[in-house]
Amino acid sequence: VIELEGIGEKTAEKLQGAGFSSIESISNADADQLAEVPGIGVKTAEKLYLAAQKKLGRIEDDES
Repeated sequence: VIELEGIGEKTAEKLQGAGFSSIESISNADADQLAEVPGIGVKTAEKLYLAAQKKLGRIEDDES
């Protein structure tokens, strides 16, 4: 989980404590589910979801 862009150790611990222990589990959730994790806001949840999707190659990085 900590391999994702923008994820620090504390955020990774929060995610893992809520059952999101892999990049795959984050990418299979939606932003609303991620935002339910204490300490994770909606904007952070959206960033996490997109970062997981990009890491797994499910969406392309639109930075050109």
